[in-house]
Amino acid sequence: MKFHIKTIVKIALFGIVLSGCNSIGRVPQQSGKLYFLGTIATGAGPSAISITPNDNYVYTINTESNTISEFSRDENGLLVYQASFATGEEPGRMAITKNESYAYVTNYGSNIVSQYHIESDGQFESLSPATIATGNGPIGITISSNESYAYIVNYNDNTVSQYSIASNGQLESLSPATIATGEHPVTIAITPNGNFAYISNEGDNTLSQYSIASNGQLESLSPATIAAGHLPYGIAISSDSNYVYATNRGDNTVFEFVRTDSGLLNTYQIVSTTGAGPSGITISPNGDNVYVTNLYSHTVEAFNRNKTSGKLYSLQNIAVGNDNFGPAGVVISSDGNYLYVSNEDSATISQYKIVK
Repeated sequence: MKFHIKTIVKIALFGIVLSGCNSIGRVPQQSGKLYFLGTIATGAGPSAISITPNDNYVYTINTESNTISEFSRDENGLLVYQASFATGEEPGRMAITKNESYAYVTNYGSNIVSQYHIESDGQFESLSPATIATGNGPIGITISSNESYAYIVNYNDNTVSQYSIASNGQLESLSPATIATGEHPVTIAITPNGNFAYISNEGDNTLSQYSIASNGQLESLSPATIAAGHLPYGIAISSDSNYVYATNRGDNTVFEFVRTDSGLLNTYQIVSTTGAGPSGITISPNGDNVYVTNLYSHTVEAFNRNKTSGKLYSLQNIAVGNDNFGPAGVVISSDGNYLYVSNEDSATISQYKIVK
């Protein structure tokens, strides 16, 4: 498989390592900059990271150990290890419902999605049945804005599987069960207004673009794709649904697209990253900043963002820890105060305070 999951031969012991100011220099004072708090261990190969909407729990999806690690957060935003849960083979990504009742995890190696109920303490309990079939090589997953539908991109057969979500959290395939994508799809994202979906296709360097019907069906727009950079990976969409950002690992860029009323994207800005291998991407809740993980240079990069034009301006490029960490996933707490990065190669999470 071509997406970035590294081989790590053993699971790290759970614990926390706090880092002093010597590893980051002086505390940054400019709004949106990151202050490094330290790292905490996860299972092996944490390729993605998720946070509950209420900010109480953070989860890593550990591809090499076939587990999920659960963490609570203390009053200072630091993570505290709670538990781990089994998944299918080579888990890839997670999606959590806004009501925090259900979670879904794609399993690339076994062509299934695991489905769980989230208990009040953040623990996962498998639904019955515990898994549902997907296409070949499921990776990216997202849930519709109205929480009625779920979508999973299948890397090896160039499709997106589409499901309804029953009241008991069970996924049920729509008809048709799949829709075509570009070559080797990786990530899917839906506009906050719920009307459109976009998929990054690293095999043909495009984004697929769709409208979403009232019955949850994806319908390809015309044209069905728009050119991106080399090896597009992560996607983030502004809260007003007007701007779409895609990281491109092959040419170290972030493409910014403007969405038209019909949902079609137009390329608006191409920004070069300071780091190499931009992968994960997220937008701060207030829309003022964008953060990108640089897989190959082991950094997380902060950008200022003009909320009117959507344009990005480089702000900071900060190490995630020591060399060879392999930062992949990135999430921000809903209050905009803390940022967390999952590091595939070191089996850790890097934790940051966001300067206000």
